[in-house]
Amino acid sequence: VEVTAGSSMTEIRDNVISGNGNHGIMINGAGCDQNSIHGNLIGLDGTGTSGLGNAWRGVAIYAGSQNVIGSGIPGDRNHISANSHYGIEIGGAQATQTSVQGNSVGVDIFGDPLGNSWSGVGLTNGTLNNLVGGTGIGEANIIAHNDDAGVALFEAATVDNSISANRIHDNGWEGIYFGINNPNRNQPAPVITAAVLNDGLGVTGSLTAAANASYHLEFFATPSSTMPWQGEQLIGTVALATNGSGIGAFDLVFPVYVPVGNGITATATADATGDTSRFSGAVAVTANDTDGDSMPNGYETAHGL
Repeated sequence: VEVTAGSSMTEIRDNVISGNGNHGIMINGAGCDQNSIHGNLIGLDGTGTSGLGNAWRGVAIYAGSQNVIGSGIPGDRNHISANSHYGIEIGGAQATQTSVQGNSVGVDIFGDPLGNSWSGVGLTNGTLNNLVGGTGIGEANIIAHNDDAGVALFEAATVDNSISANRIHDNGWEGIYFGINNPNRNQPAPVITAAVLNDGLGVTGSLTAAANASYHLEFFATPSSTMPWQGEQLIGTVALATNGSGIGAFDLVFPVYVPVGNGITATATADATGDTSRFSGAVAVTANDTDGDSMPNGYETAHGL
């Protein structure tokens, strides 16, 4: 499927777009704005359980503004898997303000592995001001089991791209990968120093970034605390301001249980630009449990046990 020559406000819905010798869907042309891609199987067969990949990208957007891939509405979810390059690529300075929400990228309709051969999502060659995910109901994407990164960004001109609340796990590279020339202004990630179970999960650390600036940090639980760092489940979001030296410390408690040994990671997004960082290094969850009953001390105290 190709949208070109100024076509706008076209909806591509409820198709099986698979097995093609080029891209599954390509949007490329000045004025190709406000098109939507909803409810498709892209790179899967009609059952949604087996791969029938396109030879290039599943979805490629190289020009156009305010195009939409999926949404928070369940029926709008696209399944984009088993393609031979990126699942989704948004590339070039003419491709702006694309929304990628509520999709499954790299899995079949039941969530079983069916990865794309490159990264799940690629933001490349100067694309800007795009949103991958979101904190609204249903807006997070599942981006998993792709051969390379979950989301990969390349080139210094690729900026103002927000990556929020997604379930990113089991990809071959980092969950969010910064390639050549420092995309997203090389936004620094937080540094987590400890993650300890008591009555809730305590997370401490800091962000070193621009001075006197505001950020929002997203924290994730993921089964492994080893590389490549990813983030499978959002556990909380907080606002943070840096001081005149560019440092913002955090000492937080989230009302969640995460098993000991699982990893905690975080991202930072600059409020002024929307640039999201890579995932932080993961810190393994520990617990204060002096009596050895697998119940943290803080929980026992809070509940009179």
